[in-house]
Amino acid sequence: MMNVEDFKNYFNNEFVDKPYYPLSAFFKKHFGHKVYKISLDGNFTCPNRDGTISTGGCIFCRNRAFVRHLEQDIMSITEQIELGAHNLNIRYKNANYFIAYFQAFSNTYKSLYELKKLYYEALNNPLIVGIAIGTRPDCLDDDILKLLSDLASKTHLWLEIGLQSKHNESLEYINRGHNSQIYYDIVKKCKNIYNLNICTHIILGLPGETEEMMKASVNYAIEAGTDAIKLHHLQVIKDTKLENIYLKNNLKVLNFNEYIKLLGNILEIIPKHIIMQRMFAECSSDILVAPIWNLTKGELNKGLDNYLIENDIFQGKKLL
Repeated sequence: MMNVEDFKNYFNNEFVDKPYYPLSAFFKKHFGHKVYKISLDGNFTCPNRDGTISTGGCIFCRNRAFVRHLEQDIMSITEQIELGAHNLNIRYKNANYFIAYFQAFSNTYKSLYELKKLYYEALNNPLIVGIAIGTRPDCLDDDILKLLSDLASKTHLWLEIGLQSKHNESLEYINRGHNSQIYYDIVKKCKNIYNLNICTHIILGLPGETEEMMKASVNYAIEAGTDAIKLHHLQVIKDTKLENIYLKNNLKVLNFNEYIKLLGNILEIIPKHIIMQRMFAECSSDILVAPIWNLTKGELNKGLDNYLIENDIFQGKKLL
């Protein structure tokens, strides 16, 4: 059974103390100190909401719910950074270095002029040491990728792309508005032409998907060339189409024990160089319908870590 020293050696990172490669350890090795993310809302929309593709959006989406202090009034990027840094300092103490995380909706879905203005407003803030941009694979043309490549030459940049599932039947069910091939092709272009750091978002527990289907989605992202993965368990949020489906059809969602077992099985097939940026979805309890686990973020992570260690499970084990 591996211990902390084994993890450090296995992942070639003195800051890794878990059976997987967390983003926090990557940041400590890359920057030499702890770095925190500030979630930003650039007042974006999405082609799946504004009528370009659809007006409905993905069935699970109430996107600004994940930037709760911004859900009513959208402040300037500078104001958001100042507020975010203040709140993180209260919570963690001595939080001095931050990643500007453009999170809400599709954060490459504006004109080049508007994108440059927003990104550079964040980048020019002395608190910011890097930038992360979340978007859809169908919102990344060559002009935007050139802009991101230019940004990446000036700062540490992550482009976060929502795949959600490899399986087109699942993408159609959640009203994603694109197929998985678009994701694969754009990641190949991002890596081979623009040399961008890519993080892929995948939802675990979509209706009708088996464990093997979920593993296939993870392998698809790895084959495309992703550098990091965010895994999200399916959550039902108030005032979404998914809530209506859940209440009408008694839709099954994963309980905590089912989910961490699933995570363990998936982690074993992920190469050790892939950074695990997230393992759980996060949502404010006042808008979460299901699943209700009644666990804090710390308890979620501790429960997962304990399960992995007790069962001698670690990232990439089945690839040895």
